[in-house]
Amino acid sequence: MEDLVKFRKVVTMYGDVADFLIVYIQEAHPTDGWLIPNTVEIPTHKSVQDRLAAVRYMMELEPVNCPVVVDSESGAACEEYTALPERLFVVLDGKIVYHGAQGPFGYKMAELETWLSNWKTSL
Repeated sequence: MEDLVKFRKVVTMYGDVADFLIVYIQEAHPTDGWLIPNTVEIPTHKSVQDRLAAVRYMMELEPVNCPVVVDSESGAACEEYTALPERLFVVLDGKIVYHGAQGPFGYKMAELETWLSNWKTSL
């Protein structure tokens, strides 16, 4: 949830020059899978409805200031963007112009902020 707090700040800072979207793909540490301490308790999704329920729960715990959508049951977005457990992208005119490394270690909000700051300055 700490990442969502940081993400929300970035959305607030750069919402005037960018549209933001969260794509919820799947739970990285489900209660019936690889559970780690101090995480939310969400079981492995068995349907899109499970993903929707997980997003609603997440939004209750840590609301965000941008739209949130869920991946398909087949996990097409996760597969296409190699996004598990999390990843940051910037899409400009239909092309990926920034893609962070896979999280959790490659999830670098400061790197995204630098890109957005440079973009905002160039406008």
